[in-house]
Amino acid sequence: MSKFRPRFHVFALLFAAALTFAPPGYAADDSRLAAELQNLNQSLQNLQQLMKEQLAANRLNTAIAYLNFRSRKIEVLERDLEGMKKDRERLQGFMEDLAARTARLEEEKRNNPNLTAQDLTLAKEELENRQVLVKKRLDQIESESLAIEIKIGDLRSQIDSVERFVQDNLGR
Repeated sequence: MSKFRPRFHVFALLFAAALTFAPPGYAADDSRLAAELQNLNQSLQNLQQLMKEQLAANRLNTAIAYLNFRSRKIEVLERDLEGMKKDRERLQGFMEDLAARTARLEEEKRNNPNLTAQDLTLAKEELENRQVLVKKRLDQIESESLAIEIKIGDLRSQIDSVERFVQDNLGR
């Protein structure tokens, strides 16, 4: 994969121009000189076409590499999103567990008059504090999940536009 080198084109054009100033022996053979110049011109046009094709191929290769990179990024984000979904389900189960413990504590308070109010209040506050922390974590997970879903949507949109570019250029 060679890169476009403008100096090469300048050299080729100077070479072609130099051929037009042929030595005196060539003046008599104009048809031969014209044929050589025509061949040189055709070679330069072929080279220019090959360079255009190479540039297009490089663009396609870059676009395809970009598609692969973005696809892998989406896969990673989807795995993260799935992990967050499992964490959310686990924490929701834990919240239900805390609510059940609070209900049992209330029932124990009614059924066991020997428990002090201070013991019950401390236990209840601890459960409520845990519920607040779990609720904050659930909110954070929800926020992060939403951000990841938006990012995945953006990446898919980028992939769609690059796919169209690749399809348009491969369809030629």
